[in-house]
Amino acid sequence: MTGNRCWDVVVDAMEREGIKYVFGLPGNPMALYDSLYDSGVEPVLVRHEASGAYMAFAYGKLTREPGVCFGSPGPGVANLVSGVLEAWSGCQPMIVLGASADTMSEGMGAFQETPQMEMMRPITKWSYRVPHPDRAVWAVNRAFSLSCNGRPGPVYIDVPFDVGVAEARETRYVASKRPIRVRPGSDAVKRAAEMLLASERPVLVAGGGAYLSGAGPSLVALAEVLGAPVLTTPSGRGCIPEDHPLAVGLVGLYRTRVGRRLFREADLLMTLGSRNEEFQTAGWSYYPEDARYIQVDIDADELGRNWRPDLPVAADAKLFLEDLVGVLGEKAAGRPLDEMPRVRSVVEAKEAFLAEVET
Repeated sequence: MTGNRCWDVVVDAMEREGIKYVFGLPGNPMALYDSLYDSGVEPVLVRHEASGAYMAFAYGKLTREPGVCFGSPGPGVANLVSGVLEAWSGCQPMIVLGASADTMSEGMGAFQETPQMEMMRPITKWSYRVPHPDRAVWAVNRAFSLSCNGRPGPVYIDVPFDVGVAEARETRYVASKRPIRVRPGSDAVKRAAEMLLASERPVLVAGGGAYLSGAGPSLVALAEVLGAPVLTTPSGRGCIPEDHPLAVGLVGLYRTRVGRRLFREADLLMTLGSRNEEFQTAGWSYYPEDARYIQVDIDADELGRNWRPDLPVAADAKLFLEDLVGVLGEKAAGRPLDEMPRVRSVVEAKEAFLAEVET
């Protein structure tokens, strides 16, 4: 760190959090960008602030780390809103930095003075205006913790210009603890195993929470033990290879004929890290008749919000699947996929559908 200004402290904190890039368009370089010189955080310049927000979203999606974007006062921060809203909707960790007008001229019509906090509060997990440079250390640590733990999402840190260039006495930064994972209770895992073993036509649905937790390998292992087809939400794509025999595409409005049939025929449905919103459920009219339901989500508030589960599990998807595969490994006799009748029928249905599409 080259100095003790508030923005210097913010940049030092980002370095200690492992941040490599900030996507944005500078205004006055004294707000953030001067502090990036000689730091390990590289500015990626864009031609429109919205591009910076979307680039931060995409970077976070690919790396499972929080992307960082920046907007200058007024229209600069306003232009971030669509990308921040995308992160809010998709539960994607993101750190949004914004400069704002001086505190001493607040309410007087300062150049590009805008109600930035009011714009960001409804579409972030947390929005905080730094009142003093000595609060920067706490604010950045809190932002990373809230953005990455529990249900991930964007947070906004607003730095008034006079605060950003003022000297800070509190400069020592300790990186946040993330991600903090929630392991399921053993009773819930055992009950889920019993329900899956008792079912004849289980179907697994992986959402964005499963992808962010890195649950893919354990999901594939579970599917292969059970011979169960796997659908994903758009945010859950990547949890299972598209060419895997048990991968049957997207759920909800973008379903294929094969996926729709398998979903409708299920006698047990298990969703992992999906909020079961309108798009993912084809208007909530898509539930398989008489099927039992296991819902796994890291956010307990999401359990039963739309479809009421027979077994609600508040847990990290990866940890849940690891524990579940461990229990099933003791009870389910594994067979090669090509020897499982259900798997063969899934593969044949996919091949027939693809042949039809290609002709």
